[in-house]
Amino acid sequence: MAVTAVDGGVPVDYCLPSSSFTLYYLSSVEIETDIDNLSDSWSNTPNNPTLGYDNQSSQVLQTFNGDLIEVQTNFYSGANGIRIWVDWDNDGVFDEVNKLMDEGYVPSATTVNDLSFIVPNGVAAGDYRMRIRGKWSTSNFTPCSTETYGSAVDFTLRVITLSDCADADAGTISSTSTYVCEDDDFTLSVTGMTGAGNGLTYQWQESPAGANTWTDIAGANSKSRIRL
Repeated sequence: MAVTAVDGGVPVDYCLPSSSFTLYYLSSVEIETDIDNLSDSWSNTPNNPTLGYDNQSSQVLQTFNGDLIEVQTNFYSGANGIRIWVDWDNDGVFDEVNKLMDEGYVPSATTVNDLSFIVPNGVAAGDYRMRIRGKWSTSNFTPCSTETYGSAVDFTLRVITLSDCADADAGTISSTSTYVCEDDDFTLSVTGMTGAGNGLTYQWQESPAGANTWTDIAGANSKSRIRL
């Protein structure tokens, strides 16, 4: 059984993953690019059109070449593995190795699974199917198999061509905490920043209080938030 998408007017059939039981499933997915975001949630195992699968390819997320796509998942209920595939050549096949964008494992249902990947340079503007799949207690599974416990969901990534960037505004930063101790976790968010454009990059920096000596935070290149 397969679900059919359309690429440039040509039908593309995608395999349908499935699950045998309904006890464990993805309970939420949040996805963010430099220019867009998308979220979805479930209160039970989806069945669209097969048990353990939800075809949400009508939900479209915009992105561009070289963009960092960040994915956060929650899973009900227990330790879980997550894998993400993207069909970059629109051949209707989620190659288990070459199209695997990221994978992660967390030991409990209360732990968010943080994943990310970069849109390859040279990908043509257009729509591409993305599959996110989670399974209870392991990350050993494929995009199309029938598994005992878990679920999968498909979305559409829309790669666009950016316009040139002539100027930039860093925006305004807010924090989830005003005062923190050394081992406390908190999130900084920014609003009102210039949107993505050709030649524009994002870099978070840090400085000791009052010193005004700013240095780059390694790997902190998200447009909208950073977790510390």
